[in-house]
Amino acid sequence: SNGALSWSEAFAYNAAGNTTEYTEFNSDGSIDTKRVFKYDDKGNVVEVRRYKSDILIPMYTKEYQISYR
Repeated sequence: SNGALSWSEAFAYNAAGNTTEYTEFNSDGSIDTKRVFKYDDKGNVVEVRRYKSDILIPMYTKEYQISYR
């Protein structure tokens, strides 16, 4: 390697310490991929939106079933 940066990443967190955004940058500083996370009141990931550059690409929603005994 010539020592040049090929990519970098950044994270953002909420007050509970959960990741709210994860961003990957190209070597020129432009955004390659970004993920935005949403949580329920229990801290479970309930939605992830993924972006490629500025375009929203298919997202998925995680659903959790809670069992009370």
